[in-house]
Amino acid sequence: MENVNAGRVASISLLAPLPCLILAIVVEAVPLAPPEDGVRANWVFLIRFGFVTGLMVGSMVFQMGKNVPALVVKTRHVITIAILTALAAVATLYAVASATTFPVPFSMLLASPPSVVVYGICFAITWGVQFKADPSIQKEMEQQTTVLNCQISLTLIYPMYIYGFTSFTGVYQTIFVVVLPIIKLIAKN
Repeated sequence: MENVNAGRVASISLLAPLPCLILAIVVEAVPLAPPEDGVRANWVFLIRFGFVTGLMVGSMVFQMGKNVPALVVKTRHVITIAILTALAAVATLYAVASATTFPVPFSMLLASPPSVVVYGICFAITWGVQFKADPSIQKEMEQQTTVLNCQISLTLIYPMYIYGFTSFTGVYQTIFVVVLPIIKLIAKN
């Protein structure tokens, strides 16, 4: 550790978050039609929603491949599963928005169950035989599933936190801010 260049560490620390920041800005910078125009007029929102969902699921599949080395996860697996789960999420959101109202509150929560089902089906088709044949994969997948469950649960917890935060006013809102670091601490452990 004594050979570590402090400048290199500082530059990596400062530059590492840039791709995520740039991606977040680009996604949010896309102009959208007014919500009053409905879901059909907001096709750009659906594409953006699918893109974000695909990136999220693709990164989870990629992470699974790195954390479970015995599982053979190829780039085509990551891309295929990301696209299929994104399509399931967008189709669900579109169907609900067409039948009810747009924008649909808590869209990600609504679209998560069909995406998880598609993810599970893709996993069974792609790695089912390998998973059943190798006990080491099963053990490593238990640990990976814990991480995945934490990530998925945060998609439920954060909207509830935001709802709680916006429900309070004044000093109660300030006190409620303390809950967020507690949520993050629990998620890390």
